[in-house]
Order: sequence, then C-alpha cells, then structure tokens
Amino acid sequence: MSRRRRRGSSDIVGRPLKCIEKRTDDVFGAGWDEVACCIQPLSNVTVGSEGLTITVDLPLADEGEVAVKVCGKRSVEVYARTKHTVRFDDLGIKHRTGEFTCYRAMLDLPEAVDATKLTYEMKRGILEIRLPRSRQEPPR
Repeated sequence: MSRRRRRGSSDIVGRPLKCIEKRTDDVFGAGWDEVACCIQPLSNVTVGSEGLTITVDLPLADEGEVAVKVCGKRSVEVYARTKHTVRFDDLGIKHRTGEFTCYRAMLDLPEAVDATKLTYEMKRGILEIRLPRSRQEPPR
C-alpha cells in the first residue's frame, strides 16, 4: 500500500520561488554575453498612429557597422560593432571584469510591422528605427 507523502513547507514555498527566479532572470538578465563579447543596449519601443519607433542607445558604435533585421512580423534584431574594444573597467564598473566589441538586442514588438518599409538612422550614438504597421487586407 502506498503511503501519501505530506508536502512540506519547502515544497509549498520552493516551487513559486523557482518560478519567480526564472521570470526575474528573463526580465533582468545579465545584459551581456561573455562568450560573444556582446552587450545588450538600452532600448525603447514607442507605438504611434502610423507605426512603431524604436530607439536604441549605441554609444561608441561604428555607424557603418550597424545592422537592423526584422525577424518575423513581431521582432527586430539590432547588431552593431563598437569602434574599439570597451572594458567594463573603462566604464567605472569595478565589480565585473570583461570587455565587449559589439551590441546585440532582440526586441519583441507589440504589433505586426511591415519589414519592407523599414528605415533607420544613427545620430550621436542613438539609433532610431521606424517601422510602419502591417496593413492586412480585410477578409473577403
């Protein structure tokens, strides 16, 4: 005859805590990839009447080495190489060692966009991407 095991307090509290830790890691990830020497830049997605405007902070990025790619209808990938290798120590970060040579961001979009009409420009280390909304024909 099998005996039913009582759940202890660690079972009751532990499961939700693991779920919270995973969600926290998804939202507040490390922000850099040590193997690829890439750092995730700050970004903002603004929804307007005509479409979406995305701003990405890329200080020290080489303007000729910026690539923007729409992946599917609801995500954008931004990749940019830096002008030179940047060490965390150069930025005043003393608790972490390492360096990065590029920026990489994968941004989820709140609406479907038309990838064929993508425009972007870089000014003073800020990349501005404009994407019009996807115009879908009404069903017949």
